[in-house]
Formats: sequence, C-alpha cells, structure tokens
Amino acid sequence: MTIARVFRIRTWSTVPARTKSRTKGIRAIGLCLLALCAVGAMVAAAPASATSTGALAWGDNSLGELGVGGTVIGPEECLGTTGCSRTPLAVSGLSEVKAVAAGNLYSVALLGDGTVRTWGSNRFGQLGRGTLEEPECPGLSGETCSTTPVEVKALPEKVTAISAGSDHILALLKGGRVFAWAEDTFGQLGNGTTEFSAVSAPVEVLGLTDKVTSISAGDGASYAILSSGKVMAWGLNATGQLGIGTTAGPEYCPEPVSCSKKAVKVEGLPEEEVTAIAGGNGHVLALLKSGKVMAWGDNAQGQLGNGTNEMSTKPVEVKLPEKATAISADGHHSLALLSKGKVMAWGDLSNTGLPVEVKGLPKEVTAISTGPFHSLVLLSKGTVMAWGENEQGQLGDGTVVSKAAPVEVKGLSGVAGISAEGIHSLAFQAPRLPTITKLSPTKGPAAGGTKVTITGTNFSGATSVKFGLVSATVVEVKSATSITATSPAEVAKAVDVTVTTPEGTTAISSVDQFKFGPPTVTKLSPNSGPMAGGTSVTVTGTGFGLGTEATLFEFGTTEATTVNCTSNTMCTVVAPSHVAGIVDVKATVSGQKSPKAVTDQFTYN
Repeated sequence: MTIARVFRIRTWSTVPARTKSRTKGIRAIGLCLLALCAVGAMVAAAPASATSTGALAWGDNSLGELGVGGTVIGPEECLGTTGCSRTPLAVSGLSEVKAVAAGNLYSVALLGDGTVRTWGSNRFGQLGRGTLEEPECPGLSGETCSTTPVEVKALPEKVTAISAGSDHILALLKGGRVFAWAEDTFGQLGNGTTEFSAVSAPVEVLGLTDKVTSISAGDGASYAILSSGKVMAWGLNATGQLGIGTTAGPEYCPEPVSCSKKAVKVEGLPEEEVTAIAGGNGHVLALLKSGKVMAWGDNAQGQLGNGTNEMSTKPVEVKLPEKATAISADGHHSLALLSKGKVMAWGDLSNTGLPVEVKGLPKEVTAISTGPFHSLVLLSKGTVMAWGENEQGQLGDGTVVSKAAPVEVKGLSGVAGISAEGIHSLAFQAPRLPTITKLSPTKGPAAGGTKVTITGTNFSGATSVKFGLVSATVVEVKSATSITATSPAEVAKAVDVTVTTPEGTTAISSVDQFKFGPPTVTKLSPNSGPMAGGTSVTVTGTGFGLGTEATLFEFGTTEATTVNCTSNTMCTVVAPSHVAGIVDVKATVSGQKSPKAVTDQFTYN
C-alpha cells in the first residue's frame, strides 16, 4: 500500500539526507495561502458527522490522525492518500477538551482534567508512550500509529497548554515547567542532547530560568515566554529562528547544522511586552502588548512581513495597518488578526512580503490558525472558515478543491478552538451547557412534593436536579428541552433550581427561582406548660430554617428567646412566660409565617 505524505519544506542546504527526503510530495501553491488562487478537481460532498462536544477532525487519515478508530483507510478516498474525510468527524472517546494541536500526521488534545491525549503517527514517538515500536497501524505494515486517542502517561503534573510542531510536542505544566517529546534531531526538545531519531517519552526542557507562561512549537525549533517577560528559544537555528543575532551555533546538531540543545534568550525583544509567540518553518512571530508584531528568521518568501526578502536573525517589525490581537505562523507564511476584525496574511513564494487582507471573511473572527498550505479562522458564532490547499479535504467543505477564498467548514457549530497543520485540521467544541428558560409551577409548600416542569435546552443525559442545595426527590428527563422534578422539603424561601449534565450545570438566572411556601407546625411535644415558661418544647413541622435562615417562634404574641433547630423539620424551643390560656405557636422563616392550625396550639396552665 502506498501512502502519500506531505511534509514541510525546509529551506537550508545542510540538512541530513534522512530529513531532506521528508520534503517529498510537497506542492507549492503560492498565493492560495493568501486566498488568491484555486486549483483542484470537484468531488461530491459527504455528510458531516460532527456531533461530539469533544474534538473534531477532517482531512488526511494516512496514519490515523483523524482519531476515528478502525484502519487508516477511509472513510473516503482523496487524492494521493489511503483515506481522508472531506467533512468533520468526531474524534473517538474524547470529552471536556480544553485545547487541540495538529501536527504532521498526528494530533494532540488537552483535556479539562489536565491530561494529554495523542493519536496518529508514532514514527518519532509522538504518542509519548516510551516506544517507537508500537502500536502497529491497522492495515499498514511497518508503520506505528494509533487511530484513537491514547494518554501520555509520563507527565509529572497537570498540563495547562500544548503545542505541536512538525514532529515534536510541547506541554506546559501547571507549575510553569515545560516538557517535550518526539523528534529531537535539532535539539528541539531542549533537554541538552540530540537524538537523531526521537525521544518517545516526555523530557524536561533545560535553560528556562523562570516559570513559563506560553509555549509554541515550530518546525525543528521551540519557543517559550517566561513570567519575567523574556522569550526563550531552542532547537534549529539554520535560518536564525533562535533570534540570537547569528545563524552560527551556539551548537551543531548534527554537524554542520546550527542549533541549541537548551533554551537561549531571544535578543532584541522588549521584556515584559510579548504576549504571544508563534513558530513557523524557519521563521517566528511575537505579539507585543502594544499590538505590534515582530518577526525573525527565514524571509525568502517574505514571511517576516517587512517588505523585503532578507533573512533577519533578530526581530523586525511586521508592517501591519493597525494593532493585532492574535498571530499564527506555519510553512512559509503568517497570519495576524487585527483589532478591528480583519485577517492579514503574508509570505510564501509569489507574495511581495507585505501583509494583505484576506478577502471574504466577516468581521467576527475570534481565532486564527495556519498550516503549511491551508488556514482556518474561528467566527464568534462558533463556526469555522477555511481556505488554501484541499487535496486531502483539509478545508472540510465536502470537496477536494483548493479554494482561493474562505469557505465554511461543514457541519460545525459551537466551536471553541481550532488548529491547522500539514494536511488535516482539528477543532473542539465548547461544552453544551444546559440552560433553564422556565419553571412551572414556580412555588410550592416547604414540605416538598410539588411536581415541577423544567423547560430549557441541552438536558440530555441530565444527572441531577437541585432546588437550592437539596436534590429533587424524583427526576424524569422527558427530552433535551424538558424535565419533570419533584421538589424536596426545603426551607421556606426562594431558591435557584439547577440542572447538571455531563457538560456542566445551568447558570443561575431570574427564571430558575422556585419559592417554597411558609413553614408549617404539625406537632408540639409537650403541648402545655406553666405560665412561668421554661418548658422545652419539640416543634415538628416543615420549612424550618438553619443558620442564617433561623426560624423565629412566637407563643401567641411573645417571642421565644431560645431556639435550636436541628433540621428543616424539627426544632427545640423554650416556651416564654405567658398568661393562662391556649395560644398558637407560629414559625416565621424568611418573612413567611406558618398558618394557624389545630396542631400548633400550646396551653399555658
């Protein structure tokens, strides 16, 4: 079986023969990256299956990077691949996804519990399993991969951010340390060594002098922003991408390719000003607090955006028309999201080296991501648009036709994040939180037992309904928009009703309030005592308050001064002095007074 693989173009001439062979199959498409051309043949669209609230993937599936399980063949045939999907598919077994990162024939996801999942190629140990020898790709002899997500086990604490380079991965830990794994030919793992093949389990990056706040993995190099404001780089330096003022050294890995095997400081950036970093293929972008964008490294295709084709080993300013709020770099081109909603692109082959506006995008872009030959943008309404090369369906529009202008990715909604790389794309959806729009009825007795219909959205799989802090006694999920729940016994007050599903809990609002009626007194024991008072009376009833919701008890018109409530249904009260006769013992909670009843009468002898 033949697998067509697309790798990034590397521009230096002293790369080992093994690495040079990885460029086979790349077709430069020039200004398609800037939404200015179109190539390809029309293919019928396939139906989308984007139903998960976890991660979604589309494009090439040569080594299982879509994460849909089974073999690497299908679900569709695309040009030059064993299989692909031209529309988004749900990645198998993921939920509560916090971030995704697409690499070259592999994928990474960060989950809400701080663990990391990887799937796709394991050629360089991208799965982080401590081995390159397994698992074998289904249907592909001699290749190792996983067609479903597997957990990276050797990370010492919870992860807060991930970044995927061409063939290596970075993970930022909760404590501010950075771990890396997979390809290490050029020291891009930063652990002080180089392994010509790979490091298949996470290792700690060396030379980071302070806690790290942000990370970015490029092609053969890595970058981090420290809490002190410094920007650090390690790995390949063949085109000056380390930003140290030279393409020589500080080390060689392997000879004569210059690199650094541990983190070194990028020169020429204002400290405490850099808010984001983006590594590409031989060039790097940095976003400053002022909205300026700085760039350094390779510039043969104008990827530094300063109007020249001269390489720079120190940061130079990108000529943007206004402030930027986000950046992305990959291949030989770059993107910036401007403060007024425009997306600017520059670099690659026939570009002038100056940023140009991407046409056909609405002014509601909230995130950008560029792969070597295609780009994605996320819109505020939760949909995604894409443009560029599409031979493996990586644009997700149901075809394999490369697009000169942005097109909508089919079947996506509620998307919270995106990642483009190589010849596939990833997205993850925000949790579909349940919402309450109406309660009927909105009040009932403190004794509970009221059957309440809750109307709203996203109730499927609801696990609990609470009235305040107390769970409903009976819950029946009628549909995704309707639940019936029986109110529990509660304090006589207004409470918020909440519904919890696997995706989360409803937010508090004015429409979810249920008012429990006044307290009741159903029994007094004893129900008589002397006029002098001092009798300890156990009061049984409903809706009694505790703590700050303490119940006030009155014997006739005289307030009891000693009250001890042990539950919502039982209090011990010391009767005050009173003239002889029969009085009603009334309970008051949250301004509501118990109704008069035969069961609340106390006789003073």
